Amino acid sequence: MFKKDNIATGLILGIGSTILLLGIIYVILGIAGIEKSGNLRFFLLAFIPNIIFIRYYLKNLHYHKTAYTLIVITFVFMISFLVYLMRSGEINI
Repeated sequence: MFKKDNIATGLILGIGSTILLLGIIYVILGIAGIEKSGNLRFFLLAFIPNIIFIRYYLKNLHYHKTAYTLIVITFVFMISFLVYLMRSGEINI
């Protein structure tokens, strides 16, 4: 883990872990033969590492700058993903 309390660490961890896990989930769904367009909710699993990182940096290390950056990145990704789901017709409000 990165042991620095700064915004850059939060950005790297937040964006990097989300994109990495999105790619892994995409490959696993492709190998398993599951249709990706009908199962977009599987991609919500990509936010789990960010939640774990937030807890680790706030509770154990007390690195507030890094944790707050992770919170913002996770929030932005989740909102943009929900907007994408709404526009694709996967979620109806």
